[in-house]
Amino acid sequence: MRLSLLVTVMLRMFAFSWLVDALFSFSRTFAFPVPLYGTSSEFMANLARFVAPGAYLLMATVAWIYAAGIARKIVAEPDPEIRVAGFGVENAYALGFLAVGLWLCLSHLGSLVNWLHYLVVEKAGDDLLTGQHGVSIYDFSLSAVPCIAGGAIALMAPHLGRKMAAASAKRPPNP
Repeated sequence: MRLSLLVTVMLRMFAFSWLVDALFSFSRTFAFPVPLYGTSSEFMANLARFVAPGAYLLMATVAWIYAAGIARKIVAEPDPEIRVAGFGVENAYALGFLAVGLWLCLSHLGSLVNWLHYLVVEKAGDDLLTGQHGVSIYDFSLSAVPCIAGGAIALMAPHLGRKMAAASAKRPPNP
């Protein structure tokens, strides 16, 4: 496997991570719908809520599409061959998805455990959907959804690695 291919996989894993961040940011933006009418300053404030998720989505798309070209620019000529017995493109993608999934899961696990403790011990018997005292099941889900999604990505890493390796074998290299 060429070093530029390994760098391409790494860049695509960053792009995938940015895509996940964009999806979570969009879900938070749409969770509290705010009408896009009123004064121009209210309109701009509401529109600004979409800038960060949109930027993440744009960065993810550009990084994914141009990963191979960027990797060729990063790796100096000649592009060295990396030989590790039994480690190929499929394994590189699987390892990348495993790393992104574990990072997502573990980076939200502490907050999830904290919210679970709070909801079970402090809010026992309260209506969790009404958001009494500013706390609701929505706050809990901000930690639970990324943690569960990261765990699912980590568990599906071998399958995703096979899919990505097959897709990259069919696709011509990017400019």
